[in-house]
Amino acid sequence: MIRKKQVAAIALGFWLMLITIFMLRVRLFDLEVLFVLGFIGFLVIVELLEPRYVQPGPSNTRIIFWLEVSSSSSVLSPRSSGASLPCKR
Repeated sequence: MIRKKQVAAIALGFWLMLITIFMLRVRLFDLEVLFVLGFIGFLVIVELLEPRYVQPGPSNTRIIFWLEVSSSSSVLSPRSSGASLPCKR
């Protein structure tokens, strides 16, 4: 069975070879174009291999809850950061 990482490496290698062959056939080999098209191919492959629905486990849910509580409490009380606003009289 082929893993996702192996499929990604094969697909990226095939994409780069296809770009290189096309550039050599047209007799216009430009490294900038190769890197840009290679990067676009890499992003497409990463997007296709990305899991769509990720659900955190019960222990991670508790951690996420406390992170949200602590971040919302620091946003709601501006004095907690220790910065004081100057008073204009």
